[in-house]
Amino acid sequence: MKAFFLFLSVILFCSTQKTGAAVAVTPGKEETVNYTVVLFEVPRRADVDSYAFEMRLADVTKGKGKLLLKDRKNYFLVKDALDFGKTYLWRYMYYDRAGKEIFASEDNILNIKGSKLTNYLLYENRVSRFGSGTELDGYISLDHGIITDRQGRVVWSFPDDKYEAVRDLKLNKDGNLTFIYGPYGYETDLKGNILWRSPDTINGYKVLNVHHELRKLDNGHFLAIGERRKDNKENGRMYSFVFEVDRDNKLQWVWDEEKAFAHDSVYREAHLNAAYYNEKEKMLYISNRDLNSIAKIDVRSGKIVWSVGYDYKDGSIYYPQDFFYAQHAISELPDGNILLFNNAKPQTPSSVQILSQPTAKKAPVVVWEYVFNFDNPFDNYVTKMGDVQPLPNGDLLMCMGGNGKVVEIDMDKKPVWALSSVLINPGTIPPSPLKLGYRSDFTPSLYPCYFMAYTEAGKLVIENGGSETDSYTCRFMKNGEVVKTIDVKPLDAGTQYKLKIPDADEVEITSNTTKTSNRILKL
Repeated sequence: MKAFFLFLSVILFCSTQKTGAAVAVTPGKEETVNYTVVLFEVPRRADVDSYAFEMRLADVTKGKGKLLLKDRKNYFLVKDALDFGKTYLWRYMYYDRAGKEIFASEDNILNIKGSKLTNYLLYENRVSRFGSGTELDGYISLDHGIITDRQGRVVWSFPDDKYEAVRDLKLNKDGNLTFIYGPYGYETDLKGNILWRSPDTINGYKVLNVHHELRKLDNGHFLAIGERRKDNKENGRMYSFVFEVDRDNKLQWVWDEEKAFAHDSVYREAHLNAAYYNEKEKMLYISNRDLNSIAKIDVRSGKIVWSVGYDYKDGSIYYPQDFFYAQHAISELPDGNILLFNNAKPQTPSSVQILSQPTAKKAPVVVWEYVFNFDNPFDNYVTKMGDVQPLPNGDLLMCMGGNGKVVEIDMDKKPVWALSSVLINPGTIPPSPLKLGYRSDFTPSLYPCYFMAYTEAGKLVIENGGSETDSYTCRFMKNGEVVKTIDVKPLDAGTQYKLKIPDADEVEITSNTTKTSNRILKL
């Protein structure tokens, strides 16, 4: 585990920094957080040559005891491996070129509050490695409300008074969380403060619940599956629909399964359990578990492009199939092939499959398949739930649903890494497996799109301090009016870009990856 991870600090202060005032000290004078990987950032000053941070446990006398943070050139750092249930004192110093201290802050207080799932005496994530050592350093989110590192250590958990077990928990590129809880989909910050909630109605229908799927799209909008009753009647038949809304819950499009199945007088529950949206091509992929079927839909027209496993009888391309059953987690890979989690028929091993993209002249075929063959026979058949997603290193991350495991495999079909969670019971009772939920998700860091912006020698400097390649839009303003907009090319992590400042008195810099993350500087 690397010692430092870079953090999208905009969540904590930049998104509200509309006056161009100096960057606030983060964390604050006294702050409580529910995660153990913490950003420290202080105002940058032109007359400062170097910065230093110090941290000690609060029960250690100032100036004595183990120093937990060391000097660092930059005015920011992220410290990991802190402990839940501990209180820390920290302070920062500024130095000139001669190494003379020109400022030292008072002690600030940082409380790290855990939950029952951060108590290692009651809860444990057991990790297995299989010798290749190729797993990516990063974090795994689990639907019972935690994020762990690759060693199985919990680094984030919902506060005890918020949410707990959810569905479809993801940490997105902007450093915010999305998940389904109760009848709604949510976006929150790391502390659980609500930033967005799914709408109560769509197209005049009451949304009874959001289920199975909630994704934050690259454009900043939200994709979800909802459920309604026919004609809003209390005893009406249940139907699902997929929709995209913006942050203000303005509907962009909706695909309603009632229209697709209107021809079928013997319609049965289709169990829509997954949706994936190709934003560029405006194509929606869906999975119907109880129909053993997947389909591709053009959201501009609402027409089905093709279906595999169920004939919609609407003239679209249709192919029967017998290679997957009760499947989950459909997605499109960069090469156009289709990835899904095949639960399979009872008494048959489950698998992960990659299918070729169907065309009018060519039926889909299984181009790659990993059939479960674990040492424990219990793991080889997943009765319900399940998920698979591609990782940046080319491996696949599988959540085993009700079987309570997360497993990473490579394309040679070899296990790389696995995690299982157990509750520690008192006395001599053996630990009991904890079901991990519907999905697991990977993120390279808790805060992947952190960036810095400041002026230096008449130029605006933008530094990508995150773990993701990012690009930026700069809106230069004078007297409150935009006078020039400059797009900054994609910057790799750890690189910077300098541009000449036009005649302006303020600039707003926005991350094009997160859409909502920005800094505003007085010029």
